Amino acid sequence: MRRSRIALKLSYRCSGRCPYCSYRKALWATRGGRDMPLEMVEWIARRLEDGHHPFEEISLTGGEVTTLPTFPAIARRLTQTGVALGVTTAGWANRVGSWATLLNDISIEKVCVSIDHPDPRLNDAVRGKGSWERAARAVQEAVAARDRLGYPEVTVISVIHRHNIRALESLWMLLKQWRVDRWMPAHLEASARYRALAPSQADLEWLADARVRSIGLHQALGSAFDSRTVPDSLVLSGCWPEDQVPNGCAALGRLLIVHPNGGVYGCYGSEHLDIARVGEICGSDFPSFTDLLAKDEARPPEGCARCPEPIQHSNPLR
Repeated sequence: MRRSRIALKLSYRCSGRCPYCSYRKALWATRGGRDMPLEMVEWIARRLEDGHHPFEEISLTGGEVTTLPTFPAIARRLTQTGVALGVTTAGWANRVGSWATLLNDISIEKVCVSIDHPDPRLNDAVRGKGSWERAARAVQEAVAARDRLGYPEVTVISVIHRHNIRALESLWMLLKQWRVDRWMPAHLEASARYRALAPSQADLEWLADARVRSIGLHQALGSAFDSRTVPDSLVLSGCWPEDQVPNGCAALGRLLIVHPNGGVYGCYGSEHLDIARVGEICGSDFPSFTDLLAKDEARPPEGCARCPEPIQHSNPLR
């Protein structure tokens, strides 16, 4: 049975400047409110505490969650629900606080950190100045907490594009050196800049040869960029071939994602403006989370063919 998660998009703000992440800025104007109010977090926490929900995990995401001064309080409150808590970050963005301090105080089960390149200079050329240092510190502090406490599980998320695809073997070796638990290589989202960032056919051929040369790299990448499961034409163009359209995000499990304005969606495509919501946080009139999951699963899958959200594969490194 697929696992079920509720993801809270705490903020649209982000300290990064990644060119492949273009939709969030538009959401500030179209959906209203950059940050999730504490009152909404508390309302959700109380609904989770009553036990009448299917969720095995709460995921906190953004934007960058650590841009919020209230983030530590939000994380602490949600761990009190008894549901495992996971967080996605690009590194600590506030001047006050750190992952080392937070993980020592709050039982966060999973930390996912975004880093794209093993070379700090080349990583920052795409993601923005200082991004590699913030991400590396977050990984190392999370690994140190795991070694001391037994948690969190540490995952690195890497968006693959033409500027880093030939560095994947070096990045994999760095993550092994850092003793990261899992690696999640993700495809680009199909934004207006896709063709300027997408790998070339020569890049894909190089990676295929690298996978043959290194069984370790091949296993670490798993089904990511394996043409038997991910068509080359999808990687090159951002569009699924008509005869290989996916039928929903089965690999990601059952998901509800809540945005700062209270909109509830059934997939990570919620960051794109043409994805319809399945509900809204609205007090006593709110249906059950189970009902919203069922409503989302009943929708026709035709939109999946045009979904711009990247495919993700999480593979063990330890």
